[in-house]
Amino acid sequence: ENGFLKYKPQYIKSALHILSNLIFTKYENMAKSGKEAEALKGYENLFENKKTPRSLKGSAAFKIALLNFDNKNYLLGTKWLKQSYPLIPLEDRHKIAPKIQNISNNLFLLQNFTQASRIASSFTISQCRLDYKIKDNLFSFWLTTELLRHKTKRARGVLKLMKRCNVGKKAYENSFKQIAKHIYDYHNTKTYISFFNKYRYKKAFYNTSVQRLEKRYWKAFSLNQKGNASYILSIISKSKKSQIKEIVSFNKTINTVDKMNIAPMNHFTQDKKFKEEDFNKTLEFNMNKLSELRTTLKPFLSSSHPLISLTSFKYLSDYVSSFAEELDSVTPNGFGKDYQKGFKGAMSQIVGQFYKDSSNLEREIKKVIAKSHQFPRRSKINKKLISAQDHYKKVGYRHPASFYILPIDQRRR
Repeated sequence: ENGFLKYKPQYIKSALHILSNLIFTKYENMAKSGKEAEALKGYENLFENKKTPRSLKGSAAFKIALLNFDNKNYLLGTKWLKQSYPLIPLEDRHKIAPKIQNISNNLFLLQNFTQASRIASSFTISQCRLDYKIKDNLFSFWLTTELLRHKTKRARGVLKLMKRCNVGKKAYENSFKQIAKHIYDYHNTKTYISFFNKYRYKKAFYNTSVQRLEKRYWKAFSLNQKGNASYILSIISKSKKSQIKEIVSFNKTINTVDKMNIAPMNHFTQDKKFKEEDFNKTLEFNMNKLSELRTTLKPFLSSSHPLISLTSFKYLSDYVSSFAEELDSVTPNGFGKDYQKGFKGAMSQIVGQFYKDSSNLEREIKKVIAKSHQFPRRSKINKKLISAQDHYKKVGYRHPASFYILPIDQRRR
């Protein structure tokens, strides 16, 4: 019933706790005075001692972790952190959360995203059900580090965990937006559409995604990837936005326009004997095609959507100039000079009118560009704007990563 020297067990336990606390304080003072190696050894002895109370073992393990982080032994520090969590009393664990956040933030600033992620995740996972003040921040921070490392699958796993661990709605929604933007920025369209289809029930996300996928549509369209453009459009076609409905109509019209080809005319010059009747039929056919094209594109020329209007004018301009060039190249072989001169004179009036039409259409294109905010203004100095990636390809130089690192990083080398 009584313990050593007939003292009651509870008194012995209390005395051991007081003694261990005194020893713990001694090692804390050592660390503060710069004797970190001695303090580290002392904490390790305290942790290994079987008589050390469980809570103090946890505190000792946590101190060992901090000292290892100070010495940049990140893997060992993380290992000790994980050992400390279950030993620290549940009601005291929220107290170490700010320390975890500081360590993670410091590693983040040093661009050590992998280690920052490990430390943030080690605490948030083990304390999933624990409520503490900076819980939302730590989870959000962890998710950000995964995205910075382009670990999209892991980031989506963090998002699921946030829901299971009762993270606040605002933090969850912001993290969701982060992932969505990351997938849009760094993954292909098919991956983003897969993500979109899974969460399209979210109204705000749905509207944002429709805007994003519209941009992808226009990119595919400009690269002449008509199949990809039509696929993207089929995903967002159910949107109630009038702008999307207009794009759907426009896309359908352009598919029709693409089949309205101008009949080639340069072969008439290659014939030994100019076939006047065939030429006249071809000329009439092309004139009718251009008239049909104007009628087909007319509703879109005045569209409030600058890209629809611009593309329509461009299509019409290309067709007109192409026809003018074809017609201008025709020379009636096998006839005398007077006939050829008369033919060229008659055709020059038609060709001239078409070239004039083409110039007018080009001016309309410039007006659309000038009015729209979707097209970047060219500066007086830089007549042509190019992306950073294109700039690198052209110049062949970019600043090394070391140019951006912190001064403390330089000392670590």
